[in-house]
Amino acid sequence: MPIKKICTIKTENFLPVSYYMKYFDNTFSMARHYHPYIEIMYCNEGSFLFEVLEKKNNKDTFKTYTIEKNEFVIVDAYTVHKLMTPSEEPCFIYNIEFSVLDETEYNPFNVNSVVTMNLNSLLKCNKVLDSFATSNGYVILKDNQTVGHQLRTIISAINKGINDLNDAITYKTRLILLINEICKCVQHNKLIDNFAYVKKAKEYIAQNYAENITIDDIANHVFINKYYLQRFFKKMTGTTILKYINDYRLNICKDLLTSTSLSIEEITAKAGFRNRQHLIYAFKNRYDITPSEYRKKYLNAIIDYSAQLYESGDYDLEHRQK
Repeated sequence: MPIKKICTIKTENFLPVSYYMKYFDNTFSMARHYHPYIEIMYCNEGSFLFEVLEKKNNKDTFKTYTIEKNEFVIVDAYTVHKLMTPSEEPCFIYNIEFSVLDETEYNPFNVNSVVTMNLNSLLKCNKVLDSFATSNGYVILKDNQTVGHQLRTIISAINKGINDLNDAITYKTRLILLINEICKCVQHNKLIDNFAYVKKAKEYIAQNYAENITIDDIANHVFINKYYLQRFFKKMTGTTILKYINDYRLNICKDLLTSTSLSIEEITAKAGFRNRQHLIYAFKNRYDITPSEYRKKYLNAIIDYSAQLYESGDYDLEHRQK
């Protein structure tokens, strides 16, 4: 039987914490709202819709995400949001809200603040999470099968009551374990995201190498800060974005030099180099030979190879034409 529990606890030593584990089998839509708590919404079964207020270009817009099974949302305090559940698919949700303390007051190893935090405090409990700190007011993550378990154990601990120091220490231990598991999710999700960013960047370069593209253009296309993109790209590929673009264009040049009769000026334009001198400099710097010399060397090699085949009797033009 699904657990249905909604309550708020308040003791002499702790600020309020709201939580529930609830099965939604009908259409449900709460009003848009905000509260002074950091909230974790976890989808254990089915899926639900998460709507959140985002500010872009000084404009308020609402964006809706589908949270699938084993995905969860961390929502910061005072972030406008709402939860919606579709009628066609029942869902089971774990939800817990932590009271907010000022970052300077929060100490994860202080019993009296064990149930209090805000989003950036949570993220800064660990160096891994610190780099994931967000200004959007929410984070959506895919579980590695352990966050849900820790949420269940925390809610079970609250159900039993936090009435003395031993209970508080038990709760704090569970909370630290939860943060640790969220760290693992962040690492895994960041790795996936980084690969996706790099893949999109490469696709953009492949489609626009002939244009005067910049790192800003690429970053805007993949929707990420350009400094983060440059760091991820270098880490994933072993080279910088600018060098990757340059090498990509040079490979295009090599192909055009050996497969077409286009002039150097025409190849310069098609490959995206600024001018003939820029192409020659980049090509020679990379291959220690000019484009014209490379084409001549390639054609001479083809002629020599064909002559060798002809002299050996292996090159039978009449037979090949048949």
